Amino acid sequence: MSLVNTNSRYLHPNSTQLCKELADVMPKRLCKFFVVSSGSEAIDLSLRLARLHSGHKHVISLTQAYHGTTTAAVEVSHEKIDKFKPHLKKEDWVTIVDNPDTVNGKHTTSAGYLSDLEAELRQLNGKFAAFIMESIVSVGGGVIPPKGYMGEAFKMVRAAGGVCIADETQIGLGRTGNWWSFEYDGHPDAIPDILVIGKQLGNGFPVSLVATTEEIIQSLERTHIECVLPPPKHAPFMHRLLVLISCVLQVLLDVWRLRCRLRCRADHG
Repeated sequence: MSLVNTNSRYLHPNSTQLCKELADVMPKRLCKFFVVSSGSEAIDLSLRLARLHSGHKHVISLTQAYHGTTTAAVEVSHEKIDKFKPHLKKEDWVTIVDNPDTVNGKHTTSAGYLSDLEAELRQLNGKFAAFIMESIVSVGGGVIPPKGYMGEAFKMVRAAGGVCIADETQIGLGRTGNWWSFEYDGHPDAIPDILVIGKQLGNGFPVSLVATTEEIIQSLERTHIECVLPPPKHAPFMHRLLVLISCVLQVLLDVWRLRCRLRCRADHG
C-alpha cells in the first residue's frame, strides 16, 4: 500500500466549460485553447507556439505595439523598446514595420503599409516565425487598421511561411462591438492562427487565454515540449480562479448573447 498524490489543479470541469463557451463564439478553425493567468503569459505562449510550428525564431511586429511585460513580450513591443532605450534594444531577430495608421502615419491607405510589409517578408525569405499585431493598436493611440489590411497582411505572412498572431488582450470579447476586433477587417483571411485574449476575459481577475488551430497543436505535440506549467505554489490559486472565472464568463456570455439578439431584432425590425 502506498500514497498517491492526486493534484487537482487542472482537473475541474469549469475550465473545460469555459473553453466550450468560447468555442461557440470563435471562428471554427480556432478550436484549441490554453487557459493561463495573464496577457503577458499568453503572448509568451503564443510566440513559443509559433516558433515550434515554423521552426524559426524571428518575429515581425508593429511600431507603437505593446504586448506585455515578460521578457519575450517586451522584446516584440516597440512601445517598450522605444520608451526605455538605451536600457532596452531591439533584438536582431525582431523586425518592426509601421503600424497601419492612415491618419497620422506615413501612408494614407493600406496599400503603402502592405507594400512595406511585403518588402520585409522578401528580405526574410521565409526564415521567420510570426507576424504579431494588435487588431486595434491600443497603447499606440487606438489605431484601427484600414479595412482589408489584416486580411491581406495575414495572407502574405502565411504565403511566406509564417504564423499570424492577433493580440486582443485589451480589445477582444465584445469590447469593440464585435466578438473579436479582427472581425472589423471584413476579410476572410483576417482570422488569425493564434488569438490572445486577456483582461476582458477575467472581468478584473488575472486570467487569459490562447486560442489556436489544430495544425499548430500538432506541431506542439510532435515536440513533446510542455508549454504551460505554473509553479506549484500557484496551483491552489489557479484552481480556485478557474472555478470562479467560468461563472463570471457565463454571465458575460449570457449578457452578450442577449445584446446580440436585441441588435439583430433592431436591424431587422
